[in-house]
Amino acid sequence: MRGAVFIKSAFNALFYVFVFTMCLPSKDLFGLPVRTILFLLMAASIVYLWFKHQIKFEKIYWLVLFVLFCTGIWFVIGFMNGFRGEAVQQFTTILFLISTVMIVYFLVANRLVNQEMARRTLYIVMFVMILGKIIVELFVVGHLLSLQSFRFLYGSLLGANNITLSVPGLNLFRINSANDSLVLALLSFYLIDKRVGFYSKLFAALAGTYFVLIVYSRVFFAQYAGLMFIVLAVAFFKSRSKKKILLIASSVLIMLAIFQTFNSGGVGSSTGGHSSVASAFNNRFNSAGTKISDNTRTEQSAYLLRDIKKNPIFGMGIGAYDKQLIRSQTNKYSYEKEYYALLMQLGIVGFILIIIGTVLVFVKLISIRKVSDRMVQVMILFNLAIWLIKPLYNPGLMSSTSASIIASIIIVSFCYQGAGKIGEYS
Repeated sequence: MRGAVFIKSAFNALFYVFVFTMCLPSKDLFGLPVRTILFLLMAASIVYLWFKHQIKFEKIYWLVLFVLFCTGIWFVIGFMNGFRGEAVQQFTTILFLISTVMIVYFLVANRLVNQEMARRTLYIVMFVMILGKIIVELFVVGHLLSLQSFRFLYGSLLGANNITLSVPGLNLFRINSANDSLVLALLSFYLIDKRVGFYSKLFAALAGTYFVLIVYSRVFFAQYAGLMFIVLAVAFFKSRSKKKILLIASSVLIMLAIFQTFNSGGVGSSTGGHSSVASAFNNRFNSAGTKISDNTRTEQSAYLLRDIKKNPIFGMGIGAYDKQLIRSQTNKYSYEKEYYALLMQLGIVGFILIIIGTVLVFVKLISIRKVSDRMVQVMILFNLAIWLIKPLYNPGLMSSTSASIIASIIIVSFCYQGAGKIGEYS
């Protein structure tokens, strides 16, 4: 009994630290696999509680085991087809995704951790990620931190790959990391949380705007615009003080106008004195670099469709990739056209059993129908839709970032199950 009590007490500390590590752009910190170590400790603790009958077995777990069993079959197929290192790498990634989500669900559903504290920890993670990126951006733009030092910071200390380039039209450097999408998922829930004050939401919206400009991604622009539209539209009709809602919208527009004025002919401008937010947005959607990126995706589609036709039913196995078209030397099986890549690897049968099976498991674990707040339900559906749409253009569906996003949605979902309405919109 004492052992079980000690394990439950340790869970809270382990869990909050694990959630906090979601702000890291990779699983490593200073060369140590911090997130993996925490993951293994929590997994071992859950196994202990399982044998002590502290965790109930649910029917959905059979589907989880079935998905993992199918993943193992397609791992063997990939391994036998010669994609051995890649098969191990992708199989480990999928296993980490499903296991992380399951561990978070175990802890939250069985009330082994404080749900409200978990929610607050997620908000801390969001602000750490936003403010951390803004501070680094200001240091780089202000020449207090060189690009070489920045890349060392991300590469050597944080073990992460990132995209850095000058943003035409703005005195900014694009800094894009794999886990950036977690910020917008958390921000969407923060902005509709009735327990968060108005000015905190205003600050988060403005900081989020700057964050999105730094990330400088078309998908991010669309996602941020979508979530802000939902937040402002619903809050406008439900809030008692519509002036506050108008203040949020106008503050974002004013911030963009300040960027326009400050950067007009500013340092680092590449538009000859005509820098503006508008030109930066236009460049992101219509520049030569954008066209090259789109052509790359078109090329990937052609190659991957050709590979799919070779074995459309069962695919080439986990870890498979086209040796004539390698997007990343680190993750050779990864392509922007992720759904095509997964169909090439798993075939129609494997895609249904593993990918659709995983999606069904996650949707079931989120238990959206039990969420008492309709606005939270809408935002959960919005984030799930974004999660499923992104693989059409960027990889990440079966990744550690997806694990963080789905785990965060589960935590938020349980915070609103049976809670009823908590206050009014600020």
